[in-house]
Amino acid sequence: MRAEVAAYESRREARRLDRVFSRERIERGAAEGRVAPEAREGAAAPPVEEAVETAVTAFEDGIYLVAIDGVEVREVEARVSVRADTRVTFIRLVLLAGA
Repeated sequence: MRAEVAAYESRREARRLDRVFSRERIERGAAEGRVAPEAREGAAAPPVEEAVETAVTAFEDGIYLVAIDGVEVREVEARVSVRADTRVTFIRLVLLAGA
């Protein structure tokens, strides 16, 4: 979670207006036919502890599923083995209107 919060902050910082209009960005945008700032600045990342709490709550509420090497994990406290080649998949569930 710490790595994800840090990555979010890094992406947010990179989108700041003073970096969007660098010479490289203007040249690249001109070559693509459009030079424009990002639509909006994202909110600051929450503290790591808050992000973990939010993720756990969302998991417990069934907002997303987690599969490790193709096997669904249903319990937050489930014991799992993770190796260098382990594949962890997060699947966000979206309710459909009228269902």
